[in-house]
Amino acid sequence: MEIRENSEHNKDDAFREIIASCRSLSKYETNTRSALPQIFSAIIAAAFHIVIGISLAYSAILIPQLEDPSSDIVVTKSQSSWIASIIVIMVPIGSLFAGVMMEFLGRLNTIKLAAVPCIIGWIAIAMADSFFWIMVGRVLTGFACAIGTSPAIVYITEVSRPDMRGSLISSGPTIASLGMVIAYAKGAYLNWRLVAWINIVYTLVPVILIQLFVPESPVWLVSKGRIEDAAKSLRFLYKKYPQPEHTDQTLSEMHLSALIKERENKIREAEKSVDANKSKLRGFLKPTGYKPMIILFWFFLIQQFSGIYITLFFAVTFI
Repeated sequence: MEIRENSEHNKDDAFREIIASCRSLSKYETNTRSALPQIFSAIIAAAFHIVIGISLAYSAILIPQLEDPSSDIVVTKSQSSWIASIIVIMVPIGSLFAGVMMEFLGRLNTIKLAAVPCIIGWIAIAMADSFFWIMVGRVLTGFACAIGTSPAIVYITEVSRPDMRGSLISSGPTIASLGMVIAYAKGAYLNWRLVAWINIVYTLVPVILIQLFVPESPVWLVSKGRIEDAAKSLRFLYKKYPQPEHTDQTLSEMHLSALIKERENKIREAEKSVDANKSKLRGFLKPTGYKPMIILFWFFLIQQFSGIYITLFFAVTFI
């Protein structure tokens, strides 16, 4: 009993220490101009969402052209429904892989890896000579959408300052909506095969921009013990910030110290814990764990059953 009380006391002390560090850092995070590298990195990381929008809206332009009597591929109404819905079925499957991949490979590397099945999927659709190959392409693009979007949201959360985090996270859905508009516009004038070929470009551009200009998440780098890489990433993200007063450390160095301290506290707590997995499970049984889960569950349930996907998938048919 006494050991547990000491453990809880040490945990509270470590938590207060992290909060104090965050408060001291937030003093300097007020100027929007100084956050430009963070805004740039967040938007580039979220740019892969354009593939989500295009993939969701693609069936709306594909199905009417396939159902046209002059189409070289004949599909039934039932097959059309599968073409539209299979991408949504793949999302929960891909999401299970996304969490593991982004922890093992990194946030940005997971996004870059998602481009591989996405490109193969678009090629399969563009060169399809039967319903089967269209479905193969839709499965691959749906899987890519799932593993390519979650890491972007996590990345934005880890690199952006708190007062801008919500706005930057919303850039993902905004870019996805832009992708839908682009897909509908192309479908009004172009053949579905040509649109599939063009979609490869939309997949490659975000990956190239990430590779050339955006640093990996310093939070993930520190968690893997790559301190030098984390320091380099933080220097880029905070290069526009002024030198803090009354200290020789730059703001990026202060953030690095806070991240290292947080990592050390987590390692210390994991070593003290008799069963780390049971400790994590107990966190979900607390009100701070299960209440947000219940709220989010009902929120997303209502959202998904509102009929939004039916509208997206069959927008052209409805019109």
